[in-house]
Amino acid sequence: MTLSTRKRLVLAKLESTSGTAVATAATDAMLVTGLNLTPMTGGLVDRELVRPYYGGADQIPVNTHQQVEFATEIAGPGAYSIADAAIAAPQWAKLLEAVGFKAAVFSKIESDDANNSLITYALQSGSEKSLTIRCNYDGAQHALVGCRGSVVARVASGEIPRMRWTFTGLWSDPAAVAALAPDVSAWKAPRPGSRADTPTVSFAGQSSIKVSSVEIDLGVQVRHREIIGGATEVIISDRAPSGTIVMDAIALGTYNPFTAAQSGTTGALKIVHGGVDNDYASNGNAQAAASNNRTGKLVQFDAPKCQLGEPTYSDDDGIQQWTIPFTLLPNVAAGNDELEIRVR
Repeated sequence: MTLSTRKRLVLAKLESTSGTAVATAATDAMLVTGLNLTPMTGGLVDRELVRPYYGGADQIPVNTHQQVEFATEIAGPGAYSIADAAIAAPQWAKLLEAVGFKAAVFSKIESDDANNSLITYALQSGSEKSLTIRCNYDGAQHALVGCRGSVVARVASGEIPRMRWTFTGLWSDPAAVAALAPDVSAWKAPRPGSRADTPTVSFAGQSSIKVSSVEIDLGVQVRHREIIGGATEVIISDRAPSGTIVMDAIALGTYNPFTAAQSGTTGALKIVHGGVDNDYASNGNAQAAASNNRTGKLVQFDAPKCQLGEPTYSDDDGIQQWTIPFTLLPNVAAGNDELEIRVR
């Protein structure tokens, strides 16, 4: 019996003990695009045997592990509990914890307004969680255990914003397992990048800019490590976040990215996507509480210290644009603040 490409399913769940598989259920199903599974990778060593005749030598697999790539849409959970005074975590949030973010921190915008809360995901160096990811290809199920990885987030005009994840997991034999019926009811439909649904993009002190795209690569270094006397594991050893913004060029008297890049100037990046940006802190108490209540639809990216790379020119329908690479740097002595993601 041949297998259908259309009949694929991805399940993901955080592990209690890294490297120990956990059971997954229907609600652990992930809504993904661009699924690409590498079921075996690591390498082969040749025995290089000396023989009195021609012919190849045996090869032995070493450091065998698995990798998987997929993308999830950037959309808030759109769920808010007045009783708990908190927004529900988005379904993709569990993946953040396996690329170097801490677990969700819930907080209120105003102490006297229980209906204004947000979730904050901040970076950490060490103690990262891991995932069990199961990829079912029409009954052929591959289990990746102890998964850690990296992510690239992209928000662009006229596109569905997505986060592209790459995870490395320990090797295990695939098995014939019937796919369960997924429950993806908690996943919300995204809004494409647009003036209305991406109301805030500011970069290096410029807030009135016209932006085609912004991409942020967390740049996590992930290693499958198998050493004599040690545990076989997937570890995060470092990260080097970077990004690129493509924007309409403006008069150099207003903003000169070339001078800023040459002088090593840094500036902040802020992106808010998901609808009208009713920021309680900036708009103040004068607005009606109903318009300020957090509905869980907004996803915000904050990088407080971006150093510009070498800008270049490009053309978009006769409009001159700048393509500006940048590096996300730690902003305070304690570090771990190159990027923060908020849901509100």
